[in-house]
Amino acid sequence: MMKTSLCVGILSDSTTTYAEIEKSIPKNLARIIEIQDGNLKSPIEIAFLDCRSKRFKQILDALQPLGVYTVVVLPESFCSEEVPHLLQEGFVDDLLLTPIRPLEVLGKLNHVTYLARVRDLASVNASLKDMILKFEEDLKIARSIQKSMIPEKFPPVHGLSVRHKYISGFKSGGDYLDFYEFDDKNHVGILMTDSTGYGLSSALMTVILRLSLKLSKEEIVKPSVAVEQIFQELKLTMKPKETLSIFYGIFNRKTFELKFTGAGDIGFFRQSRFSGEKGKIEHMSMQNAPLSVSADIKLTDKKIKVEPEDRLVLFSDGFSDAYNSDDKEIIKFFEKTLKEDSMEIVNDFSYRLKKKLTDDDDMPEQDSSVMVIDVEKNVLRIA
Repeated sequence: MMKTSLCVGILSDSTTTYAEIEKSIPKNLARIIEIQDGNLKSPIEIAFLDCRSKRFKQILDALQPLGVYTVVVLPESFCSEEVPHLLQEGFVDDLLLTPIRPLEVLGKLNHVTYLARVRDLASVNASLKDMILKFEEDLKIARSIQKSMIPEKFPPVHGLSVRHKYISGFKSGGDYLDFYEFDDKNHVGILMTDSTGYGLSSALMTVILRLSLKLSKEEIVKPSVAVEQIFQELKLTMKPKETLSIFYGIFNRKTFELKFTGAGDIGFFRQSRFSGEKGKIEHMSMQNAPLSVSADIKLTDKKIKVEPEDRLVLFSDGFSDAYNSDDKEIIKFFEKTLKEDSMEIVNDFSYRLKKKLTDDDDMPEQDSSVMVIDVEKNVLRIA
C-alpha cells in the first residue's frame, strides 16, 4: 500500500501535459507541487519533467544532488539522442511516454514508495546491526568482568583438592563460585550462585565482597544466616522477575562435618569412594525455590559427615543442560568417573557443552559451572 505523504513535483510548459499527469495521480495518495524553478521549497520524492520545457536542464541539474527520483516525460514520437543518454548514464531514473497513461504514472509512484521502504529497511537493519554489535561488545565486557571474579585456580587447602570450570553464556545473569579457607584455618567456605539479570549478578558481587571481610573475621556463623544476610541486602535493589539460586557450605576440618544451605537450581552430589560405601551417590536437593523478592523462603541448615576419599560435586543448571537435564544421566556419569581424576569430569563437561555449539566463538545459552572437591585419602582431622 502506497504511503499518503508522497510528494510529487511536476514540470511542464504545456498545460495539457501538466493536467494529464496531475489527473493521473490520486489526490489521497500524494501531494502535487508545480516546479517553478530550482529553489524547491518542499522536499520532492519523485519529479515528472517534461523534456520539452525550456527549464528542463536547469531543473534536472537542481534535482541531481537532492536524490529525487526523476522521470522524463516525452512524446512517443520524440526523437533525441540526449534523453536515452541521460537514462543510460543515470542522470534520470525513468521515462514516461505521452499520451499519458494513468496506470503507468501510478506504477512509477508505487516503485518510488517501494524504494523508500527498501531504504528505510536498510537503515533499520544498519541500526539494528550497530545495536547488536554494541550489545555483543557490552556482553563481552560484562562477561570478562564476571569471569575475572572467578580465579582459574583456587588457593590450595590442605587435605582438599578442588577443580572447577566456568563457561559464560549468552543469557542475562550469571554464575559465581568460590572456595576459600577461613582465617582460623579450621573452616573452609564453599559457594556457588546462579542469578538471573545482569543487575542482580553485579549486585551479588558487590554484596559478597562487602560481607566477605566481616564474615571471615567473625565467629563462624550458620550458612543459612550468611545467605540470609546476603539476600536481605540484595532485596533492596532486586527486581520482581530476578531470581537467585545459591549453595553455601562450611566444612569443619576438625569434625569433618559439612553444614550447608541453599535455594534454587544448584545441584549438589556427594559420592562416597571409601571402601565401606564405595560408589554410593547421594543427591542433596536444596528443596527450596530460587530466592526472589516475592518468595517467602525459610532457609535452614543441613549437615552431613564427610569421609576421606569422598567427592563433592556442585553445578549450576547450565551443567545439567550439558547432560540433557537428566539426574540419572549425571549419576551414571559420576559412577563411570568414580576412579578418575576430577579433572576428567571438568574436561568431559566442557566437551559436552561445547559440542552443542556451532562455532568456536559461540556461547551456550546460559552460564555453566561445575566444582569438584575431593577429600584426600590420607587427610587428617585437625586436632
